[in-house]
Amino acid sequence: MSRHAESVTTETLDFLRGVAAVYVLVNHTRGAFFKGGKAVFREAGSSALSFFDYFSLSILQGTSLGTEFVILFFCVSGIAMAHSMASAPDPLLFYRKRMIRIWPPFIAAVAFAVALCYGMGLLRPDNVFSATCAEKLCSANEIVKMVFYINPSSSLTPQFWSLPYEVLFYIFCPIILFSEGSMRLAFACSVGFALVGLARYGVAINPSGSIFINFLINELFWFLCGAIGFYHYAKIPRLSPIAFWTSSACLIVSAWSIKYVIGYSNFFSNFAMICFTLLAVRNLPAELTRGKLRSFGAFSYSIYVFHYAILVVISFALFEVFHVRGYEISSYWAWIVFLVPTLTICWLLYLLVEKPCNDYLRRLRAAGRAATQQISEA
Repeated sequence: MSRHAESVTTETLDFLRGVAAVYVLVNHTRGAFFKGGKAVFREAGSSALSFFDYFSLSILQGTSLGTEFVILFFCVSGIAMAHSMASAPDPLLFYRKRMIRIWPPFIAAVAFAVALCYGMGLLRPDNVFSATCAEKLCSANEIVKMVFYINPSSSLTPQFWSLPYEVLFYIFCPIILFSEGSMRLAFACSVGFALVGLARYGVAINPSGSIFINFLINELFWFLCGAIGFYHYAKIPRLSPIAFWTSSACLIVSAWSIKYVIGYSNFFSNFAMICFTLLAVRNLPAELTRGKLRSFGAFSYSIYVFHYAILVVISFALFEVFHVRGYEISSYWAWIVFLVPTLTICWLLYLLVEKPCNDYLRRLRAAGRAATQQISEA
């Protein structure tokens, strides 16, 4: 472990990834199987709503920070990649590990979405899901582009919007995270780019049609906030449990409030989430991150890349079998029942695809440590 971040643990980072992945799943599941608070108010009118209605709608507002929790992913990635480069600064080894870690599960997720698209098309070609999926996922040219992270979002994989930014960051990591000095310079540049983006485009995230411009004015800053947090871990405030949970609640409520007032995810709501992430990295209780509850963090990537296609298929089946459209369901909490089968399928796909990649990486790291030890002993 680097001298800059002696207490940053993989358990904490995995736990935060798991929280973010499950939150994004909750956000998308609620959106897929509930008509939404605005529709409820429009159809019933505020005077007809009971205390239970207001209470339920208020709680559901807490599931609306999907983009902000993706930014949490970015910050955690910045920490993890800074640690990786500090531990083993060999660029070729870094690229090899990243490719093994993320590409096979991603290709499997693309193949999974394509298979589901073809399956729904065969079962019911006139279904709205089949029609929207076929526009992209039944085109060989588009599939090839998706595999190489070129415009990978589709009606079955909208969450893939974030993955090209992750890949861009990985490409630049050996340059911008080569040393603490290079990281500081890169962070200063990212701050400058972010300020230029705010002046030119306003507070909306990813406002440009160019992924490279969006990366420079938005995502690079989020990633490098994590990297600088790694190198300055000791300067992150160490809080008492009460102070930490109170501060965390205030930051998350601030993120939601800013997003609600502005009307969309924006620079300031995301910055509040970055502050929460860095505080959590420093202050999350060890018994929480190392206990049984941490296990879901191990397959957070599989949750992220597979979950939306599963939700679409559940929606497809719900309509075909029961003639119920998910986005017309008025029950506030019925969507929760779809979380368990979705998580279960994600876990099975993790065992099939992602876990073998992670196991291979562990063997690779162990072999590297053994070789280093042999050289030092010689």
